[in-house]
Amino acid sequence: MNLVYRKLSGFRPVAKSYSLKFLFIAFIGIHIPLIGLIVFIVLSPGDIPSSTIFLLTLGATVATLLVLRGLLSPLHMTKQALEEYILTRSLPDLPMEYPDEAGILMHRTQETVVKLDTLIEEKKDLIGLLSHDLRLPLANIKLLSEHLKSAKNLSEKDQADIATMIWNSAQKQIRIFQDILNILKYEDIEMSNLSVRELSPRAIIEAAWTEMEQVAKSKNVNLVINEQYRGKILADRQVFPQVIKNLLSNAVKFSNPGFTITAGIAQKAPNTTISVADTGAGFDNAHAEELFERFTARRKNGTDNEPSIGMGLYLSRKIINAHEGTLTAHSEGPGHGAVFTIRLPA
Repeated sequence: MNLVYRKLSGFRPVAKSYSLKFLFIAFIGIHIPLIGLIVFIVLSPGDIPSSTIFLLTLGATVATLLVLRGLLSPLHMTKQALEEYILTRSLPDLPMEYPDEAGILMHRTQETVVKLDTLIEEKKDLIGLLSHDLRLPLANIKLLSEHLKSAKNLSEKDQADIATMIWNSAQKQIRIFQDILNILKYEDIEMSNLSVRELSPRAIIEAAWTEMEQVAKSKNVNLVINEQYRGKILADRQVFPQVIKNLLSNAVKFSNPGFTITAGIAQKAPNTTISVADTGAGFDNAHAEELFERFTARRKNGTDNEPSIGMGLYLSRKIINAHEGTLTAHSEGPGHGAVFTIRLPA
């Protein structure tokens, strides 16, 4: 960053205005040489050569223009950063601390380019997801349907087995489509998008469990609610339940048959906490944060080979962050279960 712009940004009278910086330099560039010339004339015993006046005026003009050119450095930096990103996809590193219009331009440009680059990467990830995860169940449905159509003398059991496999493939497609819709719906969620009101955490947990009760019964997985706090939470009634559904769904997915899931509700100042704990597959706690990455490479199928595209926890954290809360994960290690904890401002 140019020294002149940096120094003027630290000069309080003009720190917050880019135009005032230009006016200030123009004022100095005009009046300082003029005052100097007047003083020189007053103090000079004789006439001043016109060449001296010309050189003094020219020097002041050149110096002023050079300083003004230095003030344009934020614009030049921003232009160069955009050109480099367009040509090489290299992310800019523009300063973001200056409060004037040029500083805001650099700040917004930096944020916008980084966000654009993230969206481009997400698009690539989504294309990869669609080409891999969605193509497989479609291929299975096609092959199984052709087999069912062309095979002769199939027993009722064989027909039922093929129908079950087709149903499972269709269910996988539905889950993938739902995850994609959730990506589009919740990707850019912010506090300003929420309609926050008082909600009962127990009612949210019970409603979410009702939706997945059949899946839980198929694995003989039960839910216990440990309600130490019976008050309300402030949350959006449309998106917050999605987080609870995701956490309970994960707990069922990674629980072994016959195991119990515990949902806890407590208040520990200054937070209200909601936790979902299972005694299933668990994970290496050193990689806990990676579970919340988009399309995480550490995604794995559930204990009954249930598929996952690695988006549920990523979107859940975004929703909780929008509520100005936190979502964390903890496990004692593979095979020792996991605990996911939501902390919301009390």
